[in-house]
Amino acid sequence: MASAIPGCGKFGSLLALLSGLATAGCSAPSSQPQLYSVVDGLWSTACIPRQDLFASYRIELDFQKAQDVTRTEYYAMDATCAEAVATLQYRGDYELIVTGRDFTYAIDFSLNEQSLVALHSSAQQRWEEAGFCGQQLWPLTVAQHPLTFDPGNCTAVGPVPLNHLNLVSINRGFSLNFGSDLAHDNERPVDVVISPELVFLSQPSP
Repeated sequence: MASAIPGCGKFGSLLALLSGLATAGCSAPSSQPQLYSVVDGLWSTACIPRQDLFASYRIELDFQKAQDVTRTEYYAMDATCAEAVATLQYRGDYELIVTGRDFTYAIDFSLNEQSLVALHSSAQQRWEEAGFCGQQLWPLTVAQHPLTFDPGNCTAVGPVPLNHLNLVSINRGFSLNFGSDLAHDNERPVDVVISPELVFLSQPSP
C-alpha cells in the first residue's frame, strides 16, 4: 500500500520537486502533497429493502488518502432508511489498480476491523430476542466486536480480516459501480455489473 503522505526518501524528494515544493534537505510533512485517488470521498447507496430483523439499510463507503476505507451499513426499522437504529462497520485499507478499460479499476479491499452498534432500543430488543451473534444482552450505543464473542456464531456480519477483490467503474466521478454486490468472496469479477440498488453516489462530506 502506498503511504498517505510521501516520505523524505528519494521518491518523496522527487515528488516534492515535481510539485514545486522542494526545499533544502527534507521538507516537513505538512509541506508534502498528500496522495489521493479517483474514488476518494464519501459514497452511499440508496435505501435497500431487507427481509430480516430490519426493513431496510444503506451502505456507505468512505475512501481517504488513497489508502484508508471505511464501509458502514446503516440499518432501519422502516422502509425508507429514515433513521438508523444499528450500524455495522468495517475499517481497513484499499488499493486501486488501473485496468485497460476507461474509468475501470481493479480494487483490493483489506478490512481488518469490525464493529456492531445498536443505536436504538428497537434494534437492541430485536438482537436480544434473536440471540444475535450468540448474545443475550446488547449494550446500547456501545461498539461490539462480533468475532470476540463466544461461541462467535456471527456469520451474518461476515469475517475479518476481509480481503475482497473487485472491479469498480467510475461514472464521470458521480457514481461507483462494482463488479458484484461486495459479497465476502475472494474471486475478482470479470466485469462490472450495475445493480441499481448498489450504485454508490457521491455524497457531500459531513
